[in-house]
Amino acid sequence: MKRERGAALILTVIMLALLMALGAALLSSVALEVAIGENYRTETQLLYLAETGVVEARGVLRTASSTPSEMLMAAAGVDRILSVSRDLDTLLNASDDVPLIHGGNRTSGKILADTSGQPAGRYFVYIRNDSAEGISSLVDSNRILTLLSVGVLGNSRKVLEATMMKWRFPAIPSSLVLDGTPVTFIPNSSSEISGQDLSGGNGGRFGIGVLTEQDAVAVGSGDVHVVDSVLDPRLRTPSMIERLIQTVLESSTDTWNPGPAGLTTLGNVGNAADNRIVVVNGDCELNSGSGFGTLLVRGNLWMKGSYMWNGLILVIGQGSVSWSGPGAMQISGEMFVARTRANDRGPSNELGTVLASRGPVVLDLSLAGTQFQLTNPGNSAIVEAQQKFQYVSIAFREY
Repeated sequence: MKRERGAALILTVIMLALLMALGAALLSSVALEVAIGENYRTETQLLYLAETGVVEARGVLRTASSTPSEMLMAAAGVDRILSVSRDLDTLLNASDDVPLIHGGNRTSGKILADTSGQPAGRYFVYIRNDSAEGISSLVDSNRILTLLSVGVLGNSRKVLEATMMKWRFPAIPSSLVLDGTPVTFIPNSSSEISGQDLSGGNGGRFGIGVLTEQDAVAVGSGDVHVVDSVLDPRLRTPSMIERLIQTVLESSTDTWNPGPAGLTTLGNVGNAADNRIVVVNGDCELNSGSGFGTLLVRGNLWMKGSYMWNGLILVIGQGSVSWSGPGAMQISGEMFVARTRANDRGPSNELGTVLASRGPVVLDLSLAGTQFQLTNPGNSAIVEAQQKFQYVSIAFREY
């Protein structure tokens, strides 16, 4: 009996040891899961902080009155040297670089509050040039910049490097591109469309560009060329064009929605120091005044009175430009006309159904008592007219 009682005691001790080992393993596993969860939460929160910095910096870049080169110069600080480091301590202590986004001074990060109003972390955003021109270069000529966003949460940090490109409408080979077929082009004796670069630079182009030889014949004699083969690929199908102009819609400074049976009449828009991005989701009439920037008309464009537009006019949708009354229209820039939608507009389909292929376009300038002039002010003026377009991300890297 004593031997059996001894065996039971040994068995009990073994069982207790096993249970203790199992409990310790379970406790260690729980602690490990908690640590993993905390690390994941911290990493996720840091990523959100860094992404918030990039989004905010994009907005600053878009609305900045300074040129990219001027912003790079300001970011370099007093010593005019941009650091190439991604380490926040180095940037704060071993350089005098000034963050584009900060919390009030160069050494404090901007606080991000959570939904309850409590601080959820901080972030800094530094601006640099792109690798093609040299990260530390203070001169930007290709409108591509690098944003270095650093999220800070306690002693933990996340670095997000985003390469941003200033978006612009694809370059077109003619002052006027009729991106549809067949073309109806009816000029009058006072119509003038020129591709000569009036700025004296090297931005010369064709006067009128069409898609086919038949369309060139329909337009008639003059500076008319078939340009379909040299058009940007994004301008060759209705679906691609419609996708392209989503960036125009997202960057709009002025949006009008007249409805399928309505008409928006535009007078003065912007000025030489304030180029606008105007979107009319329907028919539009330019009626006495002046405009600066980019105009996107999703229906028909009508002209009346004395009007001058400086920049880019896009008539993408119904692809029709005509007079609604006597007047004189001057365009210093470019005009792109494309038929991408059917004329089946209605309350439930305000812009019409997207076509499978580019449809017929119309430019009727024949109304008596009218004058139409389209001239080329040079590439720099066209770029300036699109300055309010946003920067778009072309590359991301996490560190």
